[in-house]
Amino acid sequence: MHRIMVVDDEVIITTQLEERLATMGYKVVASASSGEEAVDIARHLRPDIILMDIVMPGRLDGIDASETIKAELDIPVIFLTAYADDTFIKKAKIVEPFGYIIKPFQEKEIKATIELALYKKDIERRLRKSEERYRSAIDTAIEAIITVDNRGNIMSWNHAAKTMFGYSADEIADRPFTFIITKQLAKDLKNEMKRMVSTGKSNIIGKTFEYSGLRKNGSEFPMEFSMTTWKTKEGIFFTITIREITERKQIEGEREKLILELQEALAKIKTFKGVLHICVFCKKIRDDKGHWHQIDVYIRDHSEVEFSHGFCHECAKNFYSEFYKNDE
Repeated sequence: MHRIMVVDDEVIITTQLEERLATMGYKVVASASSGEEAVDIARHLRPDIILMDIVMPGRLDGIDASETIKAELDIPVIFLTAYADDTFIKKAKIVEPFGYIIKPFQEKEIKATIELALYKKDIERRLRKSEERYRSAIDTAIEAIITVDNRGNIMSWNHAAKTMFGYSADEIADRPFTFIITKQLAKDLKNEMKRMVSTGKSNIIGKTFEYSGLRKNGSEFPMEFSMTTWKTKEGIFFTITIREITERKQIEGEREKLILELQEALAKIKTFKGVLHICVFCKKIRDDKGHWHQIDVYIRDHSEVEFSHGFCHECAKNFYSEFYKNDE
C-alpha cells in the first residue's frame, strides 16, 4: 500500500482528500498545513508521494517546500492548486513536479495522477540504478593493451587481452593483430597504419571507436578501442587499447527498454479534464474540433473503458412489456 502525505492549509480540503485517498486504497501517513511542516514530516516519515498545495502561508510555499524535498529526499510531489493560470504553472515547473491536480478535485483524476507519478518515479529509480551500473562497468573495466609494430604484428599484450581474446602470449607472438578483429576493422586499421608510417598523419589516432572483436573460439563481441603511436630509433609502434563493452551494451538496451516503457505508459494514461459539452436532447458530446460523438464512443476513445451493451430493467419493461405482464 502506497504511503501518501497531504499538505494543504485548508482543513476541509485535507479531510476530504484523506477520505478519498483511503477509499482508493492508499494510506495517508500524515498531513501538514505549511511548507515548513511538510519538509519536517517528510524527513521523518519518508512517504512514497506527497500531494502539495502550491499557495500556503509561512516562509515556504508549496513550491519552495517541494524544491527542498526533491533535493534532500527525492520524494515525488503532485501539486494541488486552484490556480491554473500560466504564472503559477510556470513557477511550479522549476521544481519538476510529477503532476498537477486542479481544485475542485475529480476522483478519477486524483487516482490517475497518483498512479502515473508513482510509475514514473519507479522508472526513474530503475533508470538511475541502470546508470550507476553503467558507470561502474566503465570505471572498473579491465582494458586489453596490445603493442603492435609498424608491420602490424603483435609484439606484446597484457593479461586482460589474454582473458578477453582467449590466446596465450606465445600463441599471438609476432602474429598480425588483424586475426583478432573483424575484416572491416582490419582493413581500416591497416590502411591507417600505413598512412601513419608513410606520412605521419592519421584520422584515428587518439580517437575511440566501436567495433567487434573475435575470440579464439570464433565468437564475436562488442568492443571499444583506441590507438596511440610512439616512435623509437627502430621505427613507429602502435598501442591499441581495447575495452569489452558487452555489459554496457546490455545496460544501454535495458535503459532504452525502460524509457520505452515510460513513454508507452504516458501514452496509455488518459484522464478527463475541463468542461465537456453535451447535447441536452440526444446526449452526444462535442469534441475540441466541434464534432459530435455518441457518449459511449467518446468515453471509449478518451479512456481505457470498453463497453458491453444490454438492457436496464426499466427499458426492458418499456420495450418488451409482454414479458412483464405477470409482474403488474
